[in-house]
Amino acid sequence: MGLWMKTDRHRRHSYLLPSEMRTTVKICFVMDCTESMGPWMQAAKDHIQELIYDARAMYENAQFEVAFVGYRDYGSTQQHVVHDFMGPEELVRHIRPIAPAGGDDEAEDVAWGLFHASQLTWGHANVKMVYHIADAPAHGDFFTRGHVSDRYPEGDPRFLDPRQMIKEWSNQGYHYTFVRITRLTDTMVEHFHNVWVSGGTFRVIDLSREGPHGFLDSVRDSLNETLTQHSASRGPAEESDNPRQPSYLSH
Repeated sequence: MGLWMKTDRHRRHSYLLPSEMRTTVKICFVMDCTESMGPWMQAAKDHIQELIYDARAMYENAQFEVAFVGYRDYGSTQQHVVHDFMGPEELVRHIRPIAPAGGDDEAEDVAWGLFHASQLTWGHANVKMVYHIADAPAHGDFFTRGHVSDRYPEGDPRFLDPRQMIKEWSNQGYHYTFVRITRLTDTMVEHFHNVWVSGGTFRVIDLSREGPHGFLDSVRDSLNETLTQHSASRGPAEESDNPRQPSYLSH
């Protein structure tokens, strides 16, 4: 597909984002929460707080808020789990009890998961990021090519096209990153990429070989990449008078 992002895990930036006022960074994790996603859900629970702590250390004048949207499928006891933006400590407390469940067919309710993410209180944040972690595509042969079991081959039964949110995020300058776990999502991601025609960034992190243990480093590198690009677009970064390294660089 030509979309995979390679990252440099040895860069050691520590600087202030170039802004006279405090920079607000909002990050939403959108995650398939069905049975097969258990290890990935655990990785998110284990590492979201560390990701934000390290980002705070590297970008001292940025305020970080995180949100979580979990989705399963039609017929699930709890089809969607939504926690709007808050601090990382509070978010982790909210998501720890969430257990992987459901998933009778392989295709999942991606469309309404993305919709709920689009309805969060994004406000006037300077940087808006979405990390989408999933191992199954949205409903509809258009996204599955008939390669997975799907109770709704005609598409979402409530007629919501997930590309609608992807296109809106592109138009609004969001930064969307899909975490690739299996090839089953490749067709869907290709269609998402085709409607990303405006601003922001569209990335795919391929963790199909590394598995959940690659979650922390890869998402951290992607987050830093986005903030570095934002900094460059605003002007040269200012070095901190008291630069601090994130914990993972001090070992």
